[in-house]
Amino acid sequence: MFRLHQLLDQCFQYIRVAELQPVVLETLKHTRNVPQVYLEHLATHNDLVALCPISTKRQVWALAKSLFRQHITPIIDAYVFDEALWESFREYRTEAAPSTAPNRRHQTCVQQLCEAIGASITLYNETLRLLRLYFVETGHPLLCALRADILMELHDADVVEIYKEDPCHMLAWSLDACVRHNSMEPRRVKEIQTFFDGITIESAYGDIAMIISDPLSFHMLAYNVIVLLHQRVETALSAKDQNEVRKKGKPKA
Repeated sequence: MFRLHQLLDQCFQYIRVAELQPVVLETLKHTRNVPQVYLEHLATHNDLVALCPISTKRQVWALAKSLFRQHITPIIDAYVFDEALWESFREYRTEAAPSTAPNRRHQTCVQQLCEAIGASITLYNETLRLLRLYFVETGHPLLCALRADILMELHDADVVEIYKEDPCHMLAWSLDACVRHNSMEPRRVKEIQTFFDGITIESAYGDIAMIISDPLSFHMLAYNVIVLLHQRVETALSAKDQNEVRKKGKPKA
């Protein structure tokens, strides 16, 4: 690492020299922690940032969050205004949920956002902050879907550095399992109950609301509530019918 820093000190000044630029970029690619002086220089030259490897971009974005927001905002907009995605929710069918959930996470915008975030908790938190802000302003449910998709895609990719730090991870994971299996098994209900019993961070309430407002989770919860109500009504009617039969069959004194 020390030798990489030495090499970077010697070659960074030539980053705009066409013949030497590949050397500089390759050095940046293999430098895990680029010195701040170079990150600050790159942050003021967006054209150079565009040339950098993704590992260097993340370091620049973590330092200059405005550049990160410029990068991800068009991606968020593309997801939210995806007509095909929106139409799939309008014509949502409960039996389609198990295939809809994983397919949605393979959507290009989700992949692009997860690539931009990498394993950076700083960039992840900035992404969530932006999604919360947009949701407060617009109330668009696909922002909630995107919030859940990013978390679960990072979970599936085993980016432990991020999903273990998200206070809503257990809730999102449990609801995702319910959606995938198209049912709320008792153990999943217990997991969700345990999650809510353990909430101690009031600032997490906004994120919890977004996770639940994901159209897939929201529909699944509503569907299961209706099923449960039907079962209760049928049980009550059955009990009433049995009582009526008993009354009619009781011999008169």
